[in-house]
Amino acid sequence: MKRIRKKCIISSIAKYALKFNYNCIKDVKILIYITGDTHGEVERLVPSKLRALKEGDTLIVCGDFGFIWDGSKKEQKILKQLGKRKYNICFIDGTHENFSLLNGYGVSEWNGGKVHKIYDNLYHLMRGQIYNIDGKSVFTMGGGESPDIDIRSENDGWSRDEIPSQDELLEGAK
Repeated sequence: MKRIRKKCIISSIAKYALKFNYNCIKDVKILIYITGDTHGEVERLVPSKLRALKEGDTLIVCGDFGFIWDGSKKEQKILKQLGKRKYNICFIDGTHENFSLLNGYGVSEWNGGKVHKIYDNLYHLMRGQIYNIDGKSVFTMGGGESPDIDIRSENDGWSRDEIPSQDELLEGAK
């Protein structure tokens, strides 16, 4: 990592803005951006708010991506648009996902780990995997336990698949 990069202040993508110091990155070719909890809010990922992302960069959404929810034509159109971006959009599942739909995508390999490839440059980073992104090792373990699990019922906004299985935990321990 270049010293100049250590001095950069790159915020995660805030609710509606990306704060960026362009002078710090003039010599850096590829960057990894991290955010979370997009909850299917398309305005969080509109191109005008992500101008700093260039070809080959990677945006990682850490949990509650929320764009794979009902399988509607509108949703499919949004996913296709996200997948056609010049940079990669990757997400780790959180507690608010439709796991039935998500697990319906075929499993393939990307940068050394298993993924569900949603569309061209749109990937679900699966649990217990290690990816090599721009020379950096990135371990993923999605899921969790909803804090309101006691008042929710299965298939009504809650899925037991939100909690990592024993097999997924073992995969991550390899």
